[in-house]
Amino acid sequence: MSTSPPTDRVVAIVELLLDVEDGATVSEISERLGLNRATCAAVLGALENHGWVDRGPDRTYRVGTALVPVAGAILTRVPIVDGARKLLRQLGDTTGLAASLSRVAADHTSVIASYGRDRTGPADRTRLPMFPPFGAVVLAFRGPAERREWLAHAPDTATREHLERFLSTVRAEGVGIWRLDDAMEQVAEAIRTMSTMTGRSDLPQMSAFLQRIGRGYLASELAEARTLPVSYMAAPVFGHDGRPQFEVELHLLRPDARADDVRELADELRAVADDLTLRCGGTPRPDS
Repeated sequence: MSTSPPTDRVVAIVELLLDVEDGATVSEISERLGLNRATCAAVLGALENHGWVDRGPDRTYRVGTALVPVAGAILTRVPIVDGARKLLRQLGDTTGLAASLSRVAADHTSVIASYGRDRTGPADRTRLPMFPPFGAVVLAFRGPAERREWLAHAPDTATREHLERFLSTVRAEGVGIWRLDDAMEQVAEAIRTMSTMTGRSDLPQMSAFLQRIGRGYLASELAEARTLPVSYMAAPVFGHDGRPQFEVELHLLRPDARADDVRELADELRAVADDLTLRCGGTPRPDS
């Protein structure tokens, strides 16, 4: 539960304006966020005074130029973002796939850099809760108590047992690979829809997409198959404390990927994750 709803409203308005190239009016913002019009107007007025938003002659609001030095400071103090963009571009160009980097928070991940979104990759700031099966690559390297708490949210015993085995696979392989269990168009739509979702309040909606995205492959399944339907794969980026701070993802959406190709892509993804780990001051997995 939020401890500061007014702050949440300010953040929500700024994030919305970051996503709309042509700007938005007070009425549009109010409707999309479900906020009172007067409240939106008051927040926008304060943001405009600080230069965080600009109001055009057509009464539409856009992000303001005062955010430029904020963004610059972030890139200076968190150089991994700029370095990640270059690596994601190289990875995307080499593989022909969409690639992204997500920041790991306590209970969710959010995309902070991406390349190849036109190849059905996620939008920046796509936010997913740490709720099974989401967050498996992160939870695989957290402590037993955190893993147990995460697994407790699995819908049934069979799913929980599979997830436990999947976490073991991720720890052993350094990468998680998910099945593609539905038509590519439906999976693509699921990813686009999830781009608009934030927080645990959307879990009922998200549960409808879990079947489309598919479950994680176990080590035995990866070893035995010749072709694999793969939605995406992800690898952890470790910080100096040995815990995942980021997650780098490669979005395949291939119903019949050759197993050898999947293994090669996993190797490339791990290499990028290890590079980013070193930039974070962390240490790659001992067996990487």
